Amino acid sequence: MTRNDSWPSLPPPTWRRAPYARPLGSSPNPSTSPSALSCLPRTPPRGLSLPQVPHKDPTFLEPEEVERLAAAIAAPYRTFVLVGAYAGLRHGELAALRVKQVDNEAGTIDVVETRTLSTDGRPKFGPPKSRAGRRTVPVPAFVMGELEDDISAREIEAHDLIWTSASGMPLGDANFRSRIWKPAAKAAGLEGLRVHDLRHTCVAMWSRSLASPRAAAKWAGHSNPALILGVYGGVFADESQSVMQRLTDYAAGDN
Repeated sequence: MTRNDSWPSLPPPTWRRAPYARPLGSSPNPSTSPSALSCLPRTPPRGLSLPQVPHKDPTFLEPEEVERLAAAIAAPYRTFVLVGAYAGLRHGELAALRVKQVDNEAGTIDVVETRTLSTDGRPKFGPPKSRAGRRTVPVPAFVMGELEDDISAREIEAHDLIWTSASGMPLGDANFRSRIWKPAAKAAGLEGLRVHDLRHTCVAMWSRSLASPRAAAKWAGHSNPALILGVYGGVFADESQSVMQRLTDYAAGDN
């Protein structure tokens, strides 16, 4: 394009920040025209209240309900139920548990791996998300015995996952719940039960067996016992009466 000398000359541009370019929520410039003030005078979400997330209280099973569920679920997931209810592993930790992490002699399970889902829904494995999540959990002898017998009967090797799908693939969430978990819960008269409720059940049983909140937090993979008390405070017994009785006996010389 060629220059046309007949065009009037224009003054040089004056660069200044447009009123609508100021940070969202910042105070408007008093010198700005009223029409410009109508353009995002404040952050749009400010003042809006967030929707309430429905709270679901933890579900705790009684030992006979755990056994009923373990009897109703398809093989070989009986031991999945028992380990979940008596060792408190999360769903992803159960799905990632390998034979070599079970110490029959010590009666413990080493939690060193967990299974998560990628954005496309495929299982992937990695370490627990926190240092406290990597832990050693004691397991009752009767559960350890059943787990040992199950592993021996299926002849699975040290590096193998203990529980997989029917095709030998790592357990996913959706298929396991719809094909295995929900039918078993319904058959056991526990419709609506979640896999995570096994973990709730375990913490409640630890409490009833007089485990301290600190010990329960350690076994559950929490670094702070306050997290345990915040969720399960109601199941940890109030020891004030028993402590006061022992103090009374001590003061009376009944050692």
